[in-house]
Amino acid sequence: MKLSTRFHKALMCVQFGLLGLSANAIAQYHNPYNNPYNPPSYGHHQDINQKNHHVQVIERPNATVLMVDVNQELPRGMNTIRLKKMFKLRNYHGQAIKRVAVIGSSARGHGQVELLVNGYSTEPSKTMGMQQTRAVFQMYENQSVLGQDIRRLQLKTQGKIYIKTIRIALEKNRIQTISKPLYKTVYGSETIPLRRELGLTPAQANGHVKLHSVSVSGQPKMRGGALVQLMVNGSPVGYPQRITRLNSQLTFQMPHYSDNVLGQDLRRVQLQVTGNAQITHLSAQIEELSGYGSSPAPLPPVIDPIPGPGPGNGGKCGPKKKKKGNC
Repeated sequence: MKLSTRFHKALMCVQFGLLGLSANAIAQYHNPYNNPYNPPSYGHHQDINQKNHHVQVIERPNATVLMVDVNQELPRGMNTIRLKKMFKLRNYHGQAIKRVAVIGSSARGHGQVELLVNGYSTEPSKTMGMQQTRAVFQMYENQSVLGQDIRRLQLKTQGKIYIKTIRIALEKNRIQTISKPLYKTVYGSETIPLRRELGLTPAQANGHVKLHSVSVSGQPKMRGGALVQLMVNGSPVGYPQRITRLNSQLTFQMPHYSDNVLGQDLRRVQLQVTGNAQITHLSAQIEELSGYGSSPAPLPPVIDPIPGPGPGNGGKCGPKKKKKGNC
């Protein structure tokens, strides 16, 4: 029996050798350990950030869920997954992230996963167990807009971790553009108040609207044109821009270090025009807020249930054993 087994293994080595496979691959071929929650290590790991992942888009009534089936084991130690690249999040600039979920496991049940926004941790790291585990990271409601609040979005892992799926839930786009024709001729210097000229209501201007950007269009009236500077609470924000030609359009983005809520962070928003120009159009990108505060929005901890014991899956509260009051 032993002789037969040795002969079989020798024959397999010759076959694999002819195929150009390594001894490590031969050992993995004989390894019966093939649990999808803890897959075998093949001695080398393709960089997860270099792969071209397919992003599935699932539309829900109150959210758009982006899902990537990663199905990859990360090497032992510390690893960083660039989510903006993996999910092609440049296509979703202006939308807010509600939460990020990671589904997977770790070899010994001690692996750690942490979400980083602009290089900073959003909440304590979460432990991935030996069995399939779901780690959910909630986002702060007023600090979650892609391309504005969020410039970098990464997952940092520690330990030998198998990532099965990553999901990102996006809020439905609540950003809208309000605009108004504004035929105002400026000679010398003049201040244009945003709230009054755009006709914002008292409710909008007192803690219920987040300002994303301000745009102005115009044309020079004399040689040299005019400089336009965005002023917030009496101080300049960003660099001044110049109206030098017909139908010049200038856009001022709000800073990332502030929540930019009208009536709270932004008490006065104005455009300071210096020079000679005719201002023809004024617009702003705003976002209606459902609430305002420094704590994460109260969101359910689960994006999608994982099949297993429970209602509808044959568990204690499944269709076969239905108990009143427990489901």
